[in-house]
This record gives sequence, C-alpha cells and structure tokens, in this order.
Amino acid sequence: MKTLIIIALLLSVGYVSAQTTSEQLLAQKIADKMKLELNLNNAQRDSILHINLRLSGEKKNAWTEHKDTKLAQELQRIEKKRDSLYKMILVSDRQYQMYKQKKFKIVSGD
Repeated sequence: MKTLIIIALLLSVGYVSAQTTSEQLLAQKIADKMKLELNLNNAQRDSILHINLRLSGEKKNAWTEHKDTKLAQELQRIEKKRDSLYKMILVSDRQYQMYKQKKFKIVSGD
C-alpha cells in the first residue's frame, strides 16, 4: 500500500513538472518565433517571454479557480491582455503591425 502511494505521488509530481516544462517551452517558442519574425532585440524577446509565462500562469490559475461557466470568460479576459502588453514591448508601429498581421502564424505550431 505504501508503495502505491509513493508511486502515485511521484507520478503526480512528474505530471505537474512536465506541465510546467511544456508551458515554459511553448512560451519560449513563441518568444523565439516573434524575435525572428519581428526582428526583436534580446531585451524585447525576454520581455515577451516574461509576458507569455505570466499569462500562462494566470490561465493555469483560472483553470483551477473557475470550474464553471465563468472559466471561458476568465480565459478570454486574460488573453485579451496579450496585445496591450505586447504593444508596450513592440515600441515601433511597424513591429506591432507586423505582429498583428502574423499573430496566428506566430502562436500556431507552424
């Protein structure tokens, strides 16, 4: 019985760790893609990464706190922040307009 409990705990820790790692990898992938597509400098890329990680954390919290009909609204509210946060980082109008044009390509797996 003790062995089963220990195995279950180890598996749950591994699952949470893998989830965190996949969120971090996705945030890094998007930041790297934006750097390439929008010609960002390293400071801009790092700021975008930080925003992505922050929003990912907010979404994760929403999933645990809102298990009812408010979940979709909360996720949408969090996601709506992305463009305004990015706009503060993408200081030139050209970069921001390019982001808006390439947004789907940047955040998708292409």
